[in-house]
Amino acid sequence: MPAAGGTRAAKDQAAAGSTERPSDQDKRSRRAWTLRRYIASRRPETPQPQAPVGRGALFSAEYEHLSRSIENLTETLGGQSIRFYERDLPQIAASEIAKRVRADVTVLLLDNGQGIMEVSGDIGLTPDERQLSVEYRRDVMRELFQAGVGLIEDTDRVRGALAGIPGGGAETLILVPLVHGRLGFGVLMAGRDRSTTGKPAEVFTDRDVQALMGFADAIAESLRTAVLLRRLKGQLSALENG
Repeated sequence: MPAAGGTRAAKDQAAAGSTERPSDQDKRSRRAWTLRRYIASRRPETPQPQAPVGRGALFSAEYEHLSRSIENLTETLGGQSIRFYERDLPQIAASEIAKRVRADVTVLLLDNGQGIMEVSGDIGLTPDERQLSVEYRRDVMRELFQAGVGLIEDTDRVRGALAGIPGGGAETLILVPLVHGRLGFGVLMAGRDRSTTGKPAEVFTDRDVQALMGFADAIAESLRTAVLLRRLKGQLSALENG
């Protein structure tokens, strides 16, 4: 008859053996924890809609202030044209995302100055999708800005939540908020589709997620300039037409 100590040792070895073969759920849990730890220090605040310019504001003072603001901002662009920041840079960013994470679809959403995000650059969208706008209060966007990153391995499971979001038809997606001073002002999206042979899309890895987050951090300041230009020009136009 085996000794009691030997029985306990056998049980301990069996228990140790069971922990060496983690289940898929355990792997997903560790992966989620790793991503949460990576983004914990950079969670942005959910943006609030911008108040419209009041019709009762003093026109001359506001007009002069906004005109000076645009001039000052233009002087800081380092000789680069306003068109570059408003149109060229967002499209360059969308193309760069596709290269960095091997995406079939990329979308750059930027605040339009009225608390709504619009498509400013893309790869692979249809003409109709380019006309779509996204409100910050959408559930998927609220969750994104609270979490700091979104990785959707199978979009079919959340198809309803993605309805009306440009690029939401991709089979797998990464979403990363654009942040300046902990305030979000846009979203980068990258998606992969099923291959032409019908093979399921390759799921994005943690390295892909971190690559997109790093790119978002690197380009945020420049894209924020585009948003500020758009906002100032919109306010100036509202005064002129008010």
